Amino acid sequence: MIPKGVAKFRQAVVEKLEAEQDKLTPLSQEMFWKLVEEFGALEKQLAYYQEKLEARATTHPECQRLTSLPPTISRIPLNIKRLAHFTRYDVVM
Repeated sequence: MIPKGVAKFRQAVVEKLEAEQDKLTPLSQEMFWKLVEEFGALEKQLAYYQEKLEARATTHPECQRLTSLPPTISRIPLNIKRLAHFTRYDVVM
């Protein structure tokens, strides 16, 4: 079972690598640990972008307007095809 969440996933992979270390060749150990390092770098990039987007969401007027909508309205799909589907079945005239 793969846990949800980036940090939990990484921790599960590290624990598995440590537990199965005796079964892995030196080359496979090196390659898997390199992947863990790369995953850590991606985590840092994700945190950076998340921080930028959250800052934008709190300062940009349109973002503030959208985040102030009630939950029901803010969940309306923005994709055109999905929006067309939503209006076709859910709007009563």
